[in-house]
Amino acid sequence: MAFVENHLCLLASRIRRHRARLVGTAHQPPAWWHTHHRRPKIVSSLDHLIVVARNQIDCFEPYLPGKVHFIPLGVDSGFFCPSTKTTGPAGNAGPRCVFSGTWLRDFRTLALVIDQLPSKNSSIGSDLIVPKQKRADPHLDAIGARHQVAWHDGLSDEALRDVYRNASMPVLPLLDNTANSSLLESMALPACRLE
Repeated sequence: MAFVENHLCLLASRIRRHRARLVGTAHQPPAWWHTHHRRPKIVSSLDHLIVVARNQIDCFEPYLPGKVHFIPLGVDSGFFCPSTKTTGPAGNAGPRCVFSGTWLRDFRTLALVIDQLPSKNSSIGSDLIVPKQKRADPHLDAIGARHQVAWHDGLSDEALRDVYRNASMPVLPLLDNTANSSLLESMALPACRLE
């Protein structure tokens, strides 16, 4: 099994020499393949390709007719689930929005949303789950010092789940997408409590 975006170029010739079957998984959206990958036709060297979003099928089917298989991404819904507690978010003075991740995220739109929140409701806060080494973006700089913004980094699985559970709603602007763990995990959020 190979991630075709990163490993197929390295593995294909070696695997073929040993006559092994090769199945790959593709995670990037079609636009990424058309603009960033130097050899998208390399997927034709696979025996089968697993894609995580339906919008990838048409992209790869010409290279591997009948051998592209869609398997939707999932998360552990026994772990990422609503809390069994009946009380509201612990320690929050007001409603919370949660944003997570960096890959193909629309930081410009995120900054615009966070800039407008205080005028809508001054008690709305935002939890941004972004690794420190990935925060070098001018749009993140613009919102970085706001007192309504709490930054998170290096969270354990349990701490990540708690941030989601304590949020009122996700805010996840994307530039493009196939399958997104952050979106699926945030679906564990309680019903929207913004007023």
